[in-house]
Amino acid sequence: GILMLPDGLLRVLPGQRRAPDLAFVSFAQLPNRKMPAEPIPDLVPELVVEVLSKGNTKKEWTAS
Repeated sequence: GILMLPDGLLRVLPGQRRAPDLAFVSFAQLPNRKMPAEPIPDLVPELVVEVLSKGNTKKEWTAS
């Protein structure tokens, strides 16, 4: 699969974009085992890692 860092935005639902600290998308989701060409692909990662820091607000923690 592919590991993506925070610079890689994902569209997980219509109108909802996310840029997790780390995301893993398996090759099973990727046609021809390649990342889609569009800047913000419609992908839902199998694994997401988000590192919270002291600067994050409670609203950010609970945002859906």
